[in-house]
Amino acid sequence: MRATRWSAWALASMMIPAAAMAQRLVEIPIHTTATADAVVTGLSALFWNPAGLSAAPYRAGVMVLSLNTPSAFGVTGIVAGGAYRNERLTVGGAWEHVGIDDIPETGDSPTEVDEFSLGQDHFTVAAALGLRPGIGVGAVAHYIRDDLSDSKGILALGAGVQASLKLPWPATVGAFVLNEGDEVLWSAGAEAALPKWFGPSYTLSLSYGTGRDAHSSDLDHRIAARFDWTERASLSAGVTRLAGGGNTDWAPLMAASLRLTRYTLGVVRESLAQDFGATYSFRLQVGIGR
Repeated sequence: MRATRWSAWALASMMIPAAAMAQRLVEIPIHTTATADAVVTGLSALFWNPAGLSAAPYRAGVMVLSLNTPSAFGVTGIVAGGAYRNERLTVGGAWEHVGIDDIPETGDSPTEVDEFSLGQDHFTVAAALGLRPGIGVGAVAHYIRDDLSDSKGILALGAGVQASLKLPWPATVGAFVLNEGDEVLWSAGAEAALPKWFGPSYTLSLSYGTGRDAHSSDLDHRIAARFDWTERASLSAGVTRLAGGGNTDWAPLMAASLRLTRYTLGVVRESLAQDFGATYSFRLQVGIGR
């Protein structure tokens, strides 16, 4: 899911017609792990699955994230968000900025080439409500606008659900749907913990997810494994199937995080399609209050 096709993004940004609706240019990979979007929890769920939105184990939390891409694409990104919770309700908001620099623009003459830059801002508000222990529902609203003078912003609305299942081993299932302009995006997934083979302090989980993103009519798939140590550190790795344009690629995805008291540091490496390299996103999250 969240297929990364950087060459298509650069071309699309040069061909947006005047008075067009804003289009989502880049999907920043803000996953806290390599798990499926629909079972992501914490502040990252602001974007993909509001039912998993939480500042737990703290009363509130804030997050900042920086995106690094191959220099050939000239893409930069930053995310800042926060959330506050009480016993059943969590509310949050975020701002996301993406920029593409040094885009070639051909004038009247085929040899007359200029360059321009394009920026886009996403504003997000989300809320999640715990209906009963282990079951949560959520809603999210995005406002997307770019800095083209004749482009109109769009409002995207979505909803999600997430549930913990009582199986022989702990399991979580989730799903969300998002109406974004003329696009309907969705994702569904499941994650299950395996037996405690490595001792009570260690957990190994497997996850699978599928869905449709804004850049393709084909389904994408994600399969991943995550290893946790006492909720203080985690390592995860997986593969994502990127389909579109008549081609199918299986791209690796890796992530790691470390929690020191109320501070959590995380990094995600997400490969790009067709051997264009990889993006790296670095995240700092801080818990506030109890």
